[in-house]
Amino acid sequence: MNIVTATLQGAVFGFAHDMSMSYLSAQNPALGKTINFVLCPSCAATNEVMGYVGKLDKQLAEALSLGMNPEGALKAKIKEEVFLHLEPEERQLIKNIEQYQPYLEKVFKENPQAPKEEARGKIEIDAQGNTIIKDGSGEVFASIPEGFEALHTEEGLVFTNKEAKDGAVLQVKNYRIQTKTNGKIIFAENEEGSLLRLEGTGSVAAGFTNLNYIQDATIEMDHNNQVSHARFTATRAETYQFAYGLQTFTFTATEGSEIDFDPKKNSEPSTNHSSKSLKLVKWGTSRILNDNHL
Repeated sequence: MNIVTATLQGAVFGFAHDMSMSYLSAQNPALGKTINFVLCPSCAATNEVMGYVGKLDKQLAEALSLGMNPEGALKAKIKEEVFLHLEPEERQLIKNIEQYQPYLEKVFKENPQAPKEEARGKIEIDAQGNTIIKDGSGEVFASIPEGFEALHTEEGLVFTNKEAKDGAVLQVKNYRIQTKTNGKIIFAENEEGSLLRLEGTGSVAAGFTNLNYIQDATIEMDHNNQVSHARFTATRAETYQFAYGLQTFTFTATEGSEIDFDPKKNSEPSTNHSSKSLKLVKWGTSRILNDNHL
């Protein structure tokens, strides 16, 4: 019997100053506390957790009762049992939370004025199954629609559209992204701002810059929320505008046009034709590369 249907709606998990996770609220408090217990290495089992585990597996509950803070092996078994009673999308949601945590530990700063359980931020699950990540000041860091898979790598956070609904929008910082099934988004932050890579096709709003119908994109934004570099392929005829400093750059593309916008490199406007009828138009070194399309 599945005793947990749509149970993670309304769940909230907070991160303390040391990034230890704690359960804050959920429609099913016992499940919320049990998930927090299995994902938090230092967390001990409460009576409510032991009661919930007992409904799933009496032997595991008996083993748990022998020690309030059991070794990792027992927690792993309890986690497996909990997963068996969750819907597939909820299993993925919990796996995603595990992936967010190490990245957030790097980028989220402590807010001493926030409640201690969420001094480094929190994760909320809304009624639509979206995951809302907020920093310690309550600012939204990301909104991840149901159907996205998350992975933490050396490159940053990787989001893959496994089965999100058509039109679902992934928001990370000041980026809003729509991509088709199996489209992949890599997001990272650095001293100069942020970087987003789109592998596949989709549309990206980077700050106030809309880049629709693009493929295989690399986009960088500075701390002023201006696109400081963008390279991608247009998947249909489209006009793209970039504002940088006091200048505006406009590109009129056709299907297959390669756009390379890089206003930080200065050079005089020029036109060059290669043996492949490659047209190069520069503003700075911002350019449109249209191979056999212009």
